[in-house]
Amino acid sequence: MVPVTLDFRASPASGSRLGRMLAIVGALALIITFLCFGLLLKKQFDLNNKLNVQKTDLRRNLAANSAAAAVDPEGEIARHLSRPWQKLLLALESVSDPKSVLLEIRPDPVRGQVRLVAEAGTLDEALEYLRRLQKLPELQQPHLVSYATVPTAGGSAALRFIIQANWVVK
Repeated sequence: MVPVTLDFRASPASGSRLGRMLAIVGALALIITFLCFGLLLKKQFDLNNKLNVQKTDLRRNLAANSAAAAVDPEGEIARHLSRPWQKLLLALESVSDPKSVLLEIRPDPVRGQVRLVAEAGTLDEALEYLRRLQKLPELQQPHLVSYATVPTAGGSAALRFIIQANWVVK
């Protein structure tokens, strides 16, 4: 009998292919890892910049608040500038009627005045609205500033008028 020799080694070509595949997969994994690391570094840099901007804004706001507290320590100016809106709006709503329509409210908290722009069918209706406003305790000295006839969408004319009054805070 002739002795048989068995060789269990892989062919050089198949080992070389497997090695190349593993090298390519490893290189791709390395590239992906570096890209993810770069993206995370950029995100961290952006978040740090945003944090620094917010810290600067906070310092600026704190400085402004401390300056405001130095000028007005008891908050008296802030109380004078703030007005009870709900009370005024409820009072204006209480004198409304279908003949006169309130279009605009222009408050001036510094002067303590309010301007009302409204529309009515006639001058008598506008003056009746003014009389009702004069009875309100929230308004002092309501008076007619101006009025003009304006065309409406229906082809008729309406009277647009402006009333000014002092806004009383109680």
